[in-house]
Amino acid sequence: MHCQNRGKRSKRETRARQERGWRQVARITGAGLFDLPEFFRTGLYKLIRGGLADAEIVRAYERCRAWLAKVKDGAGECECGCGTKRPVDAVTKRLFHKIWASLTGKKD
Repeated sequence: MHCQNRGKRSKRETRARQERGWRQVARITGAGLFDLPEFFRTGLYKLIRGGLADAEIVRAYERCRAWLAKVKDGAGECECGCGTKRPVDAVTKRLFHKIWASLTGKKD
């Protein structure tokens, strides 16, 4: 017989794993990580998994906080200087690609 739930994880198990990853980021960045939206915390964890050094994770964290401090009415300005306003969650992937590129010297 095959188990019907094979390969599926409970939401509680997935959430617990996610929170463990965020605690790993918090050990590097210090207090204030949980003031960031969930997608920024997840992005920082992905940078750790990508092999960046702790000092570079801290730099990425500082960039996220600085960018978020400039957000008004749920929209932030694009980092490239074009002045385009984008919803915070729409910018996240692009921001982390820029952070990754600037810290590693790689384009993707």
